[in-house]
Amino acid sequence: MKQSIAVWAAILLCHSIALYSQNPDPKELPANKGNLVGQNLYYNPALSLSLSLPGAWQFFDRTAYSTPEQKLHEKEMLEKAKATCQGALCGPVEIDVSLQSPSGGPPKYAIYLSAHKLAPEYQDRSLHPLRKFAEVMSLGSLGNNWIPDGALASVNLGGRPAYRLVVHNSHTTTSKGFLYVADSNGQVFMLLGVAMSEPATLQSALESLRFTDPPVSSTVAQASPAEAYPDTVDGLHRLLSDLLLNAKNDDQAKLRSQIAEMEIPSYENWFTSTFGQEKGQSLASTYGKFLKVSELQFQMLWAELAKQDGEISIEEADTAKRYGRVAGALDEYKANWKKTDSSEGPNLQAIGLFDFVDGKFRLHEFLHEVRIVSTNKVGAPSPARPNNVVPGRLVNRVQPVYPEAARQLRIQGMVALNVFVRKDGTVTVQNVGAGHPLLAPAAVAAVQQWRYEPTKVDGQPVDVETKVYVTFELSRQQGEQK
Repeated sequence: MKQSIAVWAAILLCHSIALYSQNPDPKELPANKGNLVGQNLYYNPALSLSLSLPGAWQFFDRTAYSTPEQKLHEKEMLEKAKATCQGALCGPVEIDVSLQSPSGGPPKYAIYLSAHKLAPEYQDRSLHPLRKFAEVMSLGSLGNNWIPDGALASVNLGGRPAYRLVVHNSHTTTSKGFLYVADSNGQVFMLLGVAMSEPATLQSALESLRFTDPPVSSTVAQASPAEAYPDTVDGLHRLLSDLLLNAKNDDQAKLRSQIAEMEIPSYENWFTSTFGQEKGQSLASTYGKFLKVSELQFQMLWAELAKQDGEISIEEADTAKRYGRVAGALDEYKANWKKTDSSEGPNLQAIGLFDFVDGKFRLHEFLHEVRIVSTNKVGAPSPARPNNVVPGRLVNRVQPVYPEAARQLRIQGMVALNVFVRKDGTVTVQNVGAGHPLLAPAAVAAVQQWRYEPTKVDGQPVDVETKVYVTFELSRQQGEQK
């Protein structure tokens, strides 16, 4: 199990620096295994893994950065290694994938994925520990230019055991590499990510890797929900990344099923035991009243985010500030979305507030945030958390005209619109977040006629950005804000 894969990994590490000096035409590059969904979601069916990546990505041919002399040298290195190699990693590389970001510009990040199919005897981890593979595939492949930042570390990758080695390059001051070794579907794979800047962003994306199918080997138990999505920031990030993946794949049935599982079980009892009788009953009443509408709007949000490139961020909520003293244990998190492309729509959106209840993350509240985008003072931006805020109020709602084509086709449902409510109370529709295309124009036309009593900060009206919903129901023959 010694040398062939180590030489291969060393070649990949060499290319990870060479690629930053050139930018080949992606149209000339050969196809790689796996596919990219929406330029930032990579899926490899052979390994049953998916990666939600920051920014826009493209496949590239790593040999496009090599001179003829370098290609010849690489070939000689591999042939020499194969001639003397013994063990599990001597066969051909089954998977060889290279990606870079941004797409069409000087690369900031690069990712390399390679895998070896293992004979059954080498899949027995009691006889052939994963660490031995990791030592050969990582420590044995560094060469002279890459220097470890620490020891080979045991980590959890997508709910499975893995090993990680963090390295930096001796020739650059900002580049970092993150090398992972793990098993999937009878293959041992090496995932290498290299960042020229902002390495923490790439590392977070790599460690949010998800396996979309259970392990093939019967000796590896499938993780329970609590193990797959533990009560941590990373656990919630994994769950939300899976929701995003299903939305990008337009798997609405699976998305609905996952959202339904995020309901708080026996919510009346949970709210009263956590917040006390009086406050708990009030919160439970609100939760139950809006549960189904919130789930539908939550599903629509993922349909909207699936059309964008962006990043999920999560923070532990300050429950003492939000609720005061609580009667029971409460682990609560707030999740947000930051758009990283130039598509229409808000740059920032709240995803929701989540509690960890009975071993699972539950959607406590689908947040309808109002973001202040201007003040009445020229050149003075609004503070992130202004004081003395009086929320705006809808004072004139115009119902939409039900589109005749949608009526004839028996189409109904909800349309989500991102809007600006101006200081004078008028409404500007920023874009359609989600909803049926036959219903959306009527929703836009109606909402543009709505009028608000504007939000005020310290007594002064301000522009705000928010989201509104218009529901079309055939039984009512009209739209209605929910």
